[in-house]
Amino acid sequence: MKIKFLAVIIFGALAFNSQADGPKLPYSVAVGKVKEKFAPLIKDNPKKSAPEYLKAARQLAKDYPKETGPWMLMMQAATYSGDEQMKIGVLNEMADHKNPQLSGVALRFMSMMWKQNNPIGKPFQLQFTGIDGNQVNLAKLKGKVVLIDFWATWCGPCVAEIPNLVKTYNELHDQGFEIVGIALEGNKDPKRLQAYVDRKQMPWPQYTDGLMWKNKIAQRYGINGVPTMWLVDREGNLSSLTARIDLKNKVKKLLAEKPSGTSN
Repeated sequence: MKIKFLAVIIFGALAFNSQADGPKLPYSVAVGKVKEKFAPLIKDNPKKSAPEYLKAARQLAKDYPKETGPWMLMMQAATYSGDEQMKIGVLNEMADHKNPQLSGVALRFMSMMWKQNNPIGKPFQLQFTGIDGNQVNLAKLKGKVVLIDFWATWCGPCVAEIPNLVKTYNELHDQGFEIVGIALEGNKDPKRLQAYVDRKQMPWPQYTDGLMWKNKIAQRYGINGVPTMWLVDREGNLSSLTARIDLKNKVKKLLAEKPSGTSN
């Protein structure tokens, strides 16, 4: 079954689980007005109408925060647009939603998209707030070679890899090598993880949400085992899903590649 049809089924199911709690008109009336307005516009020119449809659906989500239905409309609008980044943007918003039903569906859907599309050679986007409170955005690391390390302190093989990671980082960091850690911890206190990485002399940024295997970033990318290491090249494209094997040489090879726009 293709993703777009699966999306209709999944998000349609969410709509039926909504509970009306609108601050203005009853939700059923408000959503009916939006559908009535945009149905002919979408039929006439879906791509052109999609941005305004998304805007109206997002306003519904704001006005009726307990409803899941507006998120279905947002996903429909993103699908009509044909813009993959718009669709990913909506899914990212859903994944961060406080409603576990919405966030869970979004994460599962993103994982399916990830697995069905070959990500190698494509831009890799990742943003998070680290355990030290600092913001991490891979887009700002373009020009660097970045290792994404999915790991955990309770994972024996992960812990065994730490000396190799520290050694490689210390040797190649000045040449443009960076690491970001995604820790699948079961403890939500970031101070515990910070104390651990300080003790192990791991100076790179770390993310954890204390959800262990339900870690939102790990779920988003279908991670089902640790350690898992990925490499992102200087252009910001995903280069390897098996970076753990011969890591140092893989990093050196990527560092030797000049970013586009630089002269020889």
